[in-house]
Amino acid sequence: MITRVDACWNAYDEQGKFVYSRYFIVQTPIFWMAPPWQFKRYQDVVFNTRAFIYGDGRESDAPDDGYGTSGLLVDRSYMLSITCNAPLAAFDRPHDFFEGRGADGLLMPVHKSLQFIGMKQLPTFMAYDVVKNLHYDELCASYRAHLQQVFSKLKP
Repeated sequence: MITRVDACWNAYDEQGKFVYSRYFIVQTPIFWMAPPWQFKRYQDVVFNTRAFIYGDGRESDAPDDGYGTSGLLVDRSYMLSITCNAPLAAFDRPHDFFEGRGADGLLMPVHKSLQFIGMKQLPTFMAYDVVKNLHYDELCASYRAHLQQVFSKLKP
């Protein structure tokens, strides 16, 4: 099943996809260090349901403990598949723009929103330098290899 967050979608139908599927690939470009606003809107509308969470995980007798542990989609996993214009070196080198934090460091808010609803992270795929230095055939081969590596190890 495919959802385009920049097109028309029904929140109830989208919630059903999460309830009845086990694995998800989130494919999104990165604009200005984040996914486009349509992705955030999708999360705000679709994830805000009792089918995904019960509170924020804390109890009144221990208000400092357990935040982010109330997600109900604990038997689901997700993989981020990202395209960006920055080169790999901008993410990996400590002295460069992203301070050596890697793609997952940039994507931490996306990871945390999916983990908040209980999902487990699969290895991220990042397509670097897609505007100024695209190597399409190599990128496609790399993506296929990544999918094979990630999903061949999972149970159906």
